[in-house]
Amino acid sequence: MLFDLEEPVSLASVDQRGERIGAVARTTDEILSRLGDGFELSHRFELVSAMAGLIDRAALQRLDCQHAINYLLFSDRFQGAQ
Repeated sequence: MLFDLEEPVSLASVDQRGERIGAVARTTDEILSRLGDGFELSHRFELVSAMAGLIDRAALQRLDCQHAINYLLFSDRFQGAQ
C-alpha cells in the first residue's frame, strides 16, 4: 500500500534524508496501530511511503477510514491464504 505523508519531505538534499526516513517511519507506525489485527507486515520501506503485507477483510475495511492511504495493489499470488 502506498500512503501520503502528513507533511511531504523531499530528498532535495542529503540533510533531508533523515527527516524523510523519520516521517515515513512515523506514518507507517500510525497506520499499523490503526489497522490492528488482520494485517501481517512483510516489508517496511525507509524512503518510500509504502508497506507490504497480507491483509484480511476486517483490516481492509478499517483501511477505508485511513485518509493517508492512496493506493492498494492486490496480488492473487496468495490466493489460498485466509
